[in-house]
This record gives sequence, C-alpha cells and structure tokens, in this order.
Amino acid sequence: MNVLFLHAREHLTPDLSVHYSLMAAFDPARTKAFVVSNSQAKDIERHLQANAVNPHLTSFVLPLGSASDNEPRSLWKFTHSLLSCFFVLPRLMSLVRGNNIDVIHSTDRPRDIFLATLLAKASRVPNIIHLHTNAAAYNNRVIMWGFRRASAFVTVSNFIRQEGLELGLPFELMHPVPNSTDSGHFDPALYQDKTPELRLALRSRYNLPESALVIGVIARMNKWKGQRELIEAMAGLIGRYPDLHLLMVGGASDPQEFSAYEKQLSELSVKLGVNDHVIFGGRFKDVRPVLLGLDMFALPSYAEPFGLAITEAMAMEVPVIACNSGGVPDIIDHRRTGFLVEPRSSAGLVEAVDFLIQHPEEARQMGRAGRMRIVEAYPADKIAAQVSDIYQSIL
Repeated sequence: MNVLFLHAREHLTPDLSVHYSLMAAFDPARTKAFVVSNSQAKDIERHLQANAVNPHLTSFVLPLGSASDNEPRSLWKFTHSLLSCFFVLPRLMSLVRGNNIDVIHSTDRPRDIFLATLLAKASRVPNIIHLHTNAAAYNNRVIMWGFRRASAFVTVSNFIRQEGLELGLPFELMHPVPNSTDSGHFDPALYQDKTPELRLALRSRYNLPESALVIGVIARMNKWKGQRELIEAMAGLIGRYPDLHLLMVGGASDPQEFSAYEKQLSELSVKLGVNDHVIFGGRFKDVRPVLLGLDMFALPSYAEPFGLAITEAMAMEVPVIACNSGGVPDIIDHRRTGFLVEPRSSAGLVEAVDFLIQHPEEARQMGRAGRMRIVEAYPADKIAAQVSDIYQSIL
C-alpha cells in the first residue's frame, strides 16, 4: 500500500512527530510511506531533517500555504489560505497518480483536513484523518466539512473516539490507535549508573540542595495541563517536606519572556508563599536526563487526548502522577503503573505526592511497572501495524 502523508503545518508539532514515528515503523514490504512537506513552513529545515532520517520514506516539498497552525487571524488570510490549496492541487494530483497512492493521511488541523480531503476527492482515493485533539478544537466549518467526507479516522485514544462520536462521526469509521513511545530511546539503561550524577546535576543547575526532592512536569504552558493545581498542591506539601521543589519544564526560562499564563502562575506561587519552591525550568532538547533527575513526574492535565509526556516518563521508570480523565486511564493502572487523581484536585495531588514520598520502594516498583507497560503496549512496530490494518480495511 502506498500512503501519502500531507503536512501543511507551519511547525513540526507533536502530532506530526507521531506521524513520523509511524512512517519510520511501517513494514516497508507492506506499507510504503510518502510525505509532502510545506516549503512555507517556518521550520522547514526540521521537516527536511525528519524526512532524511527514514531511508524508506519518499518525500516531496511543495508550497502548501501559511497560517495553518491555528485559527486564521483574519477573513482575508483564511480565504487566501484556502484558495492557495486549489493552486497546488494539480501538482498534488499528479504526485498521487505518478506514485500510485492508495491512501491519504492527514492531521486534524483545518488546512491539512481541507487540502487532504480535496485531494482525496479529486484523485478518487480514500483519506484518513488522524484525531489528536479534543473535540472543542473542531468548532470550525472547514474541519466539519472534511470530517463529513473522510473515509476513516484514527483516534489517539478511546476518549477521543467518544468525543468524535459525540460530534456525530460514524462509529464504524472511528479506529482508536494509541501513540507509540520509543522505549529504546526512552530507556534508563542507556545511562547505566549515571542516575546519581544526573540527580546532582539537575539540583546544581537550579541551586537546590543535594537532598532536595523534585517533582517535575514537562508540558506546554496551558491551563488545562494542570500547572496551577500543582502549585496549589505545593502550598499543602512544603510544611511537611521543606526540601520539596516543583520544576516546570516547557515554558520560558526568562521571566521577561513569560507568557500571560506563566505570569499568572508566578504570581500565584508568590501569593501562596511557595515561590522559592517553584522553578520555571525553560525548555530542553532532550528531556531524558531531566526525567532521571526527578523523584516523580506529575502531569495533572484534564481531558488529555493521550499523554506522550506521561508515556515517556513511564518508559524512563519515573513514578508518574496523572489525572483520571481523557485518554490517561487507558495508559495507567492506578497504584500499579502510576497514580491517578481526580481532575482539578490539588488535594488529590497532595495525597499522591505524600504517598510516593512515604513509600519509596512502592514508588520504585511503580516506575519499573510503568516501563514494562510502555514496552509491552506501545512499541512503534505494533502501533504502525494497527494503522496499516486500517489502511487495508478501507481499501
């Protein structure tokens, strides 16, 4: 089967990384992957690098337009964005015919959906839309136009499939397939006996005592990711654990560059008297050393579509705290492979952190069981085979 991935996004976002993982893991004897990248992407070099590392991938670069990541900023930009799809359509149709493309696969963003659906109908081949996002993001006429004409959907969790059903998408077209996690890349064994050094290095980086207990959260700075609840939980914990610190990775390191939400979090930490225990850690190209320096990982996001940061922390054998909502309960078995709390509950987070600190051996066992869960349930070749089965079913 020849499958064309259409990437009109302006940035190499996590959902596109999921697609690249699929393309790299396909059995080339069964599924041949092609990709069209957007020459107008702001980080086109990253796209080209991602294309180049897969020897089985055939890649093309075409001008697929701009303003593709978020809602259009103006009616003119929106109209121009859609009109540009028609200008590139003949070249895409030629590419589809010339490479005997059987299926077109796209993300769930407006431009990707519009262009992929338009191309599928014009070329008379089926198309799949990969649902990575909560249903609230689909309040868009262009998206719903594409949804009503898609051949099938891949959803990253049963939760997202249920949200799709509530939008009116047909049950028989919805195929839940989780994201894969590379347990060979996220593997504590790669660092052998360096974990103590990494713990010390992380504490030294932020001028913390060697004895400091560190909770880490690695996520975009969004309200629904639960950073606020973690800061509120710190107010209930530092009286018992004065060496406890919260490290928030994913935002700006410099307060001068804080987003409005980061400023709110900073002000909240001052108000609650925990600002000396809350660290805005910025961003890291490689989070594995950070994960190994933590005592526990917490991502109390609510209605999380899947939770790649959670599975990556689990693969590194870090005890994980997350919310009992969204796609996360599919991943975590409460108190065996992780700790689940109710959404928006700072009290629940206090209880979970307290339990893991007071029961260090159980926390270690939880970390080991978490890694085994990821190794067994989310290998890339297994996930890619499931997606190939869906291609086969719609053909």
